Amino acid sequence: MTEVIVMESAAYQKMMGQIAKIAEFITKNEHKLQDCDFDNDVWLDSQEVADMLHISTRTLQRLRSDGLVEYSVFRRKCLYKLSEIEKKVREKVITCEPHLIDVYKKNRLLDITKDEDNE
Repeated sequence: MTEVIVMESAAYQKMMGQIAKIAEFITKNEHKLQDCDFDNDVWLDSQEVADMLHISTRTLQRLRSDGLVEYSVFRRKCLYKLSEIEKKVREKVITCEPHLIDVYKKNRLLDITKDEDNE
């Protein structure tokens, strides 16, 4: 059975304009994702890592205590290099969906581009 969706011309034109803006934004910022050196620049705190990997901060603490995750302490705060977290996920030291890191990177890129646009 075929379904037919009917909408007003003005609503359709508005929707197509929004899609065009999204496509333009993606095309304009696509190079930034490739140029970003996430491996060297991004340090995450415990909450960011836990949120990204969908694990608890207690689980992350356990990984630290067991020596399974590399971290640095700065001003009494544990910081993790994104590249190290990504490596541990690939090595299956941390159990999570690998695509979650890619989602985080894309969201971070959107945050960076929003900040640049607001300046």
